[in-house]
Amino acid sequence: MNRKAIVLTAGVLAAASALVLCPTFVTKGYSQDDTYADCTYYPAHKELFLSNDARRDREIRRVALGLKRFSGAPVKTAEMQPRGFIDWAILAKMKNDAVNPAPLASDEEFLRRVYMDVTGRIPSADDVRAFLADSSADKRDKLIDRLLDTPEYVDRWANFFGDLLQVVNTSTQTNLYGQGRNAWYDYIKKSLAEDKPYSEFVTEMITATTTDKYTSFENGPSNFIVRWRQGNGPVQDTYDNLAEAVGRAFLGLNINCISCHDGGGHTNSINLFLTSETRRDFWEMAAYFSKIQAINQERLYDAANPNNTNLYRWKIIENATREYTLNTNNGNKQPRVGTKPNETVKPVFLLSGEAPAMGESYRVALARQVTGNRQFARATANYIWKELFGLGIVEPADNFDLMRISSKSTLPEGWTLQATHPELLEALADHFINSDYDLKDLISTIMRSATYQLSSRYDGEWSDTYIPYFARKFPRRLKAEELHDAIVKATGIPPNPPFTVQYITVAPPVPPATQNVASFRNETIYWGMQLPDSTLNRGSASGAFMDTFLRGDRDAIPRSSESSLTQELNMYNNTFVTSRVKNTTMTIGGTPYASTVSSLLKKNLDPGGLVNELYMVTLSRRPSPTEQAAGVAYITSSKRTLAAGLEDLQFVLLNKVDFIFNY
Repeated sequence: MNRKAIVLTAGVLAAASALVLCPTFVTKGYSQDDTYADCTYYPAHKELFLSNDARRDREIRRVALGLKRFSGAPVKTAEMQPRGFIDWAILAKMKNDAVNPAPLASDEEFLRRVYMDVTGRIPSADDVRAFLADSSADKRDKLIDRLLDTPEYVDRWANFFGDLLQVVNTSTQTNLYGQGRNAWYDYIKKSLAEDKPYSEFVTEMITATTTDKYTSFENGPSNFIVRWRQGNGPVQDTYDNLAEAVGRAFLGLNINCISCHDGGGHTNSINLFLTSETRRDFWEMAAYFSKIQAINQERLYDAANPNNTNLYRWKIIENATREYTLNTNNGNKQPRVGTKPNETVKPVFLLSGEAPAMGESYRVALARQVTGNRQFARATANYIWKELFGLGIVEPADNFDLMRISSKSTLPEGWTLQATHPELLEALADHFINSDYDLKDLISTIMRSATYQLSSRYDGEWSDTYIPYFARKFPRRLKAEELHDAIVKATGIPPNPPFTVQYITVAPPVPPATQNVASFRNETIYWGMQLPDSTLNRGSASGAFMDTFLRGDRDAIPRSSESSLTQELNMYNNTFVTSRVKNTTMTIGGTPYASTVSSLLKKNLDPGGLVNELYMVTLSRRPSPTEQAAGVAYITSSKRTLAAGLEDLQFVLLNKVDFIFNY
């Protein structure tokens, strides 16, 4: 079969089976436009006004569609045996409702899964061989520990926190000017590499400030504050943005709904907890940031381009006498109406009613109250759980309804618990608190569980009603950066040209300049997972390929795991894929890189060995006997050269569902 025939055949199959998600919303909780006619936030954010049940059901449908790709029976492996508190909680619910779990994943299935989830990259063929040859009983635990100590772990989870914190150069709110974004992202990576307690990590961002010499370019966490600067309204809009960001990222709460009006009458079908909260409660949260008088720009001199008038860094200017003042009538929110002229609002923490201690800095108090509140641990555990399982214990993960997460809650008629496993959520929160908010320990604890290590294939009759039980591992399409890096690693050819990230250093003025002087250097990057920003390098072939797989912009467009026919066609026809399976050597950045096919042809391997090696390099597993026989027959056919046969075979493997999905 020639390449054209393969592409045609694959295209026909894709057209019939492309996973295109077109969710339909359930009636319950879908907000009507006239209900929110007085809400200026609603028109551009209707997604957030869906009920939690509607958003949860959509997540379940997304998982169900992914499971249809992996409907075959699993390889027979060991049955699930509880290894700790996670498994006891998961099994108890399944046993109570007569749901059987999938068997444990095979070693090959587990190996690829844990590599992708910890490092964002596929294992090498040598990694596969070594793991399969290891007969020790604790080899899975040892592998988890080893991978969590790699630089690739830092890259992969910095990507996750970059999404959560919305680390981006240019947003609707402001421009961090590249170096601010770099400083923030490097701070995240350094915090992960040092295994810094997450409570400390968050505290440093909430309380970050600057000086004349230690600005947003030098102080990474200060960019959390700068990120939410609102330039087209009163400073209260910035305070509001920061309160919303803290609620969403660190507490799993969507308090946007009470930023313009009271919850009652607006959130009744969305969130029971918020229904009892008021706009003044929101102002009290925003008031923690009221000592920030301004976030000002400092113009820099570009010696390489003196005509560049658009180069700045940011400074956070604070004023100890400022408070959150009402009676604003412009900006991005409904007028803030007080009961008297120049009325101010003092900070009070939404979840406890606690105010700052006497003499305590407002932002220091907020950081203490956020990280000391149990909801901080719950939300973080749930975010990590969702990242590893594809579905949170609470959905949506960014919109907890605090009235519906405890099994002891008494709920109004028609409402159900939001948490699928309330006791497990609390146990995970306890574990995270007791570990001193150790992210690496939390990830490791979840991965060591038998629940995480279940097969994605189910032995028996499957029902989508089993999804909330976590009765099997849920496959997910690789993120854009993961897929890019998997292709690079499988084929041996980096992006061409490589990615570049521009760094800026600042020096004192040199006459005739009167401003501090900026100098530039470019850093070369070969892996998508190392990019500090999901909008970088969009003009390159690699960047455009990743955009097809919906990496989002960390601002108005969220990352998506949806699949589409356009993605399928890119996998079949984009030169980023097709050029890398060739028997070739490419010189990139002055270094020659031999493709996997080229390297294999130089080895003294028989046809069976070539097929076996290509499967392990690409799919991180050995071929089945049927696949082995078909592969050998194809590459040894007199209709094509051995090189052409290997090129075609790797091309097909790159387009298999078990390459494109993490399962």
